[in-house]
Amino acid sequence: MFSHFITIWFLLSAVSHKPSEGKVLYFDIYMKDSMVGTLRAAIDPMGPQTQYSSDTSVKVKVLKKLKVDYEYLVTYEDGYLFESNVDVLVNEKPHAEAYTKWNGTEYRIIKNGKKELSFNDKVPYSTILLFFREPAGIEHCYSEMDGSINTIIPLGNHSYKKINSKGRENIYSYQDGKLKSASISGLVAFTIMARD
Repeated sequence: MFSHFITIWFLLSAVSHKPSEGKVLYFDIYMKDSMVGTLRAAIDPMGPQTQYSSDTSVKVKVLKKLKVDYEYLVTYEDGYLFESNVDVLVNEKPHAEAYTKWNGTEYRIIKNGKKELSFNDKVPYSTILLFFREPAGIEHCYSEMDGSINTIIPLGNHSYKKINSKGRENIYSYQDGKLKSASISGLVAFTIMARD
C-alpha cells in the first residue's frame, strides 16, 4: 500500500514539475475579403533561452500567381535578442534572407549573404514579439528582416503603429494582451486575424 502511495506521489510530482511547454498561435491571412494564407507562431522556453518561430505562407494573384513564404527563427537569451534567422521565399525561390547574432559585445547583421552592419545596443524587443506580447511602453523594436530599428507608436485602445526603415506602416491590435489582428504592408499587403 505504501509503495503505491510513493509511486503515485512520484508520478504526480513529475507531472506538476514538468518544464513549461511552448505555446503555438495560429492566424489566418486575408487580402481584401479572401483568405490567402496562414501564419503559425510558436514560443518554446528552454532554460535561459527562449526560441520564437513563425511560418507564414501567402498565395495571391497580383498580375501573376505569387506564393510568398516567410520563416523566422529567433532566440532570446536572458531577455535579450541572441540570434535571428529570417528567410523569405517567393514562388519557392529565395528572395531575401537576414541573419543577426549577438557575439558578446555587438550584433552582427548579414543580409542576403553580405555583412551589412553591426551595433552594440542589446535588443529587448523585436518584431516577432509582436505576436506574443502587447508592446505597451515599447517605443522601438528591432526588425529581424532588415536589421533596422523600427518605431512603435501607441494609437490608443490597445492598437499600435509600427513604422519600418522604409516608412511602411503596420497596425497591430490587441485584446487582453493578445494580438487579435494586424494590417501588414510589404511585398504583399495583407491583414492577419487571430483564430479563436
